[in-house]
Amino acid sequence: MRRDLSRLLGLWLSPLGAVTAVICFFLPWVRFSCLGIRRTMSGADLGGVLWVVPVLCIAVVMVSLLRVWRPQGLPWTQFLVAAASLGALAVLVLKYMSVARYVRAEYGTITAEDVGLHVHTGAWGILVSLLVCLIGSLVPRSRPKAATSEVPETSADVVSVSSGNPDRAGPGR
Repeated sequence: MRRDLSRLLGLWLSPLGAVTAVICFFLPWVRFSCLGIRRTMSGADLGGVLWVVPVLCIAVVMVSLLRVWRPQGLPWTQFLVAAASLGALAVLVLKYMSVARYVRAEYGTITAEDVGLHVHTGAWGILVSLLVCLIGSLVPRSRPKAATSEVPETSADVVSVSSGNPDRAGPGR
């Protein structure tokens, strides 16, 4: 039972996290207000380098489906899923670091506190989803055991005393 759960987590956790991350990309990420105007923006609205995140998430889904269809033949897919998840997380962290400090404008620098920047559901959701992708790529997949050709030892393997072979005599000899 535990092996089946590990197999299911190893196969489906990453693609589910990636699909959730793509959905969260289009949900509201931040809200800010300036001069009485409030605006909410998603990852798609922010654009730029952030478009790498859903592209990597779609790649995670495709590679994960390869893992499902051919679980025995493609051991390297686990590393691709981990690399794509880490890449998407790196893009998010670097973008956050650049925005959290300040933004240069024609009239000076703007900090997050100046515009009342608040992080919303989409940003938290995509962060958690990418962490789920990463965890799913690190869960070891237990492979189904191959059928062995060994025959278990039975009483037929022990030669009786009447056969005359002293090397393989039964318990009475």
